[in-house]
Amino acid sequence: MSALHFLAFLTLGILIFGVVELAIGQRKIFPLKNILPGGEFVEPTLSVVIPARNEEQKLKIALTSVLNQEYRNLEVIAVNDRSTDATGEILDKLAKTYPNLRVFHLSQLPSGWLGKNYALFFGAEQATGEFLLFSDADIVMNKTALKRAVFYLQNQNFDHLVVGPQIAKTNAITNAMLVIFAINFMLFFKPWKAKIPGSKRFVGGGAFSLMRRQVYQQIGSMQAIPMCVADDLKLGQLIKKHGFRQDFLGGADMIFLEWYSGAREMIDGLTKNSFAVLDFSVIKISGAIMYYLMLNLWPLLALFLTSGSLLFLNGFIVVLNTLLQIAAARYMQLPLRSALASPLAVILHIYILLRSTVMTISQGGISWRGTFYPIEEIHKYR
Repeated sequence: MSALHFLAFLTLGILIFGVVELAIGQRKIFPLKNILPGGEFVEPTLSVVIPARNEEQKLKIALTSVLNQEYRNLEVIAVNDRSTDATGEILDKLAKTYPNLRVFHLSQLPSGWLGKNYALFFGAEQATGEFLLFSDADIVMNKTALKRAVFYLQNQNFDHLVVGPQIAKTNAITNAMLVIFAINFMLFFKPWKAKIPGSKRFVGGGAFSLMRRQVYQQIGSMQAIPMCVADDLKLGQLIKKHGFRQDFLGGADMIFLEWYSGAREMIDGLTKNSFAVLDFSVIKISGAIMYYLMLNLWPLLALFLTSGSLLFLNGFIVVLNTLLQIAAARYMQLPLRSALASPLAVILHIYILLRSTVMTISQGGISWRGTFYPIEEIHKYR
């Protein structure tokens, strides 16, 4: 057997295993919209903490959707993290209309903190609810989302619940990137396994992360991860490592997010955290690039460079890959043409991985929303 035949069989085996696992796992992810709170359900006190830095474009619609929830005993804590646009003014105006909205303005960032991490920590310190929800300033919620989520967490006796948002359609490139990103996120993290006792699998998400306040305090709060770029993932990992129960629900028709409004914004956003998510490891970055080359790009090139059985094997890989991406696009309610642009999306993702690595190393840190964080300081507080 030649090396190319071995590579084709290996790739095909990995792909088939991944398709089967995703098909089984997807059936185990329950949709939030199917949760029906009982008539006697009494909502416990809930504090929603939303950090906001320069979010003037999406803030009002998103925050209003949270404030108008069909949920009693709700307080919303909005933390203006040193914004230089109209974010602060928008928050102050909303606070005059909604008495359950508490607004705090931060003018300085303490040493040893990332901006968002400190804003979450500060907001949680002001919270009075039995439950905490960490969300983002661009998340729009169905008016029954909070009631369904808290009911499910209590009824199923979970300690932490993450809801995956429905992503709004944008442009072809961003949609194609989202399909590839979602498939690999699901394959890598396997969030449906987070609820299995004893499993090392965990789940985290910045859009909707609901937890018991007592659990948040027992894991050490955000003080345990002050300089962690992937704060949402690390928070979920800490909760699972401490032995608490967590689950992941699908948020279609309940939780909405515009991932990135365009390709330029997407490239900048993913450049910021790609190297950090992979633990600032050149080895892991190289592994991710090799994975994309082996699974997505080489089989496509092989259609033009090989013949005979190799052509057949790689053709089957391409077809199976395309079917997987089409299924993912349908599940995420994205245009099916998003799957057809996957080769371009993979190339762009490889570029982002390389760009993130080179920029982080050459600059000696990461820049995000006007603040520079030295890599030495990130490592020090990790």
